[in-house]
Amino acid sequence: MGVNLPAAFQRLQRGAMLQGTVELPCVPALGDAYLEWVCQLFALLGSPFPESRLPELRDRLVEKLTLGFTASQHARLVLTYQPAPPPQPGLVLDVQVRLDSLKSFYEQTIQTHFGDRLDEMETGVFGRHPNAKVMDVAAQLPAASRILDVGAGAGRNTLPLARQGFRVDALELAEIFSHQLQVLSDREGLPVQVTQGDILDPARRLPRQTYDLVLFAEVFPHFRSPQQIRLAALKAYDALQPEGFLLFNSFVGRADWEPTPVDRQVAAVSQAFFTTERELTQAMAGLPLVLVSREPVFDYERDRLPPAAWPPSPWFADWTTGRLVFPDTEPPPIALEWLCYRRLTR
Repeated sequence: MGVNLPAAFQRLQRGAMLQGTVELPCVPALGDAYLEWVCQLFALLGSPFPESRLPELRDRLVEKLTLGFTASQHARLVLTYQPAPPPQPGLVLDVQVRLDSLKSFYEQTIQTHFGDRLDEMETGVFGRHPNAKVMDVAAQLPAASRILDVGAGAGRNTLPLARQGFRVDALELAEIFSHQLQVLSDREGLPVQVTQGDILDPARRLPRQTYDLVLFAEVFPHFRSPQQIRLAALKAYDALQPEGFLLFNSFVGRADWEPTPVDRQVAAVSQAFFTTERELTQAMAGLPLVLVSREPVFDYERDRLPPAAWPPSPWFADWTTGRLVFPDTEPPPIALEWLCYRRLTR
């Protein structure tokens, strides 16, 4: 409903102090859309952006978006607007980028929204129950087998596995999670050893032929390239005993779909990094691992989790089926899949 403001109030607007900050993910392939969004914002604030300066603004936006996305999928474009220095009219815009790593992204998000209530962060995202697929694969292992849980978080899978008598090593990127997980496992007297670190760190070496299962649950969606998948799989292979299992989930595109740069970049900033079928095949090519099972995460977990544990979180179904990234495409061209490999004896 339109409102006609009194003339006296309209005069007061001349002295209004308009300032603020907007943060957005960095998707350089959408540079023109960011430009249009900024123009709409300034028009809404009553200070249309000068048309003569639009090419300069577009170049600045694309430069910062590219810088941010190249550095991290968690980088943020930071737009700050404030009144122009007197006697100039209107607003001025500052365009910067904040380079957040995956580690800093998680730790800042946790501290901002959850404080010391870390269990609420972990279970609020993926639910309180361990992954059904993880527990089913573990059930095939001999008693007291050794398991490596990479990206263990607050222990949603680590702790239930240890309670079943498995000896579990947990590798966790975020120090805030790794500390809590060690405290919780020590409190229960569980056979868990926690290490804080990055599996993709070239200097990170895993003990050779030690584990019966190496697990990556909800880890690969944070990766940036098929080469990182291959690096993780190579390290897992070295750490597995003969006949040991490698289990991970990853978003994979439909075989008949050709993604665009926008598709890839939007998925990456949405924690849904994906590979095409060809890229996944190339990432795993030549490794002495044999694929033993492959299933959609949505179907597997829905059919096997206890009824009270489904869905694990309000957004889990849309995330695993790709609908968070592609809400207007049915069916979505990507989906999260469980892939389980077994190390050959050689």
